[in-house]
Formats: sequence, structure tokens, C-alpha cells
Amino acid sequence: MGHGTGLFQQLDGFSTTHRAGQGPVPSSPLRDYNVMTRNN
Repeated sequence: MGHGTGLFQQLDGFSTTHRAGQGPVPSSPLRDYNVMTRNN
């Protein structure tokens, strides 16, 4: 369960970085990340 929290934290940082880089966060990367999380 701890790993899940870490993943969420990483996702938060990832989305924040993308937001600062290019306004709205693309849906494709988020979708891929969700799929990767499901596989893991």
C-alpha cells in the first residue's frame, strides 16, 4: 500500500511539472501512466 502512495505522489509531481512546462497536461501520458499502474 505504501508503494501506491508513492506512485500518487510521483503522479502529482509529474502533472505539476507538465503544467508548468506546457499549460494543460496531455491526456495521453496520464492514460499511459494509469495503464502502467494497473499492470504493476
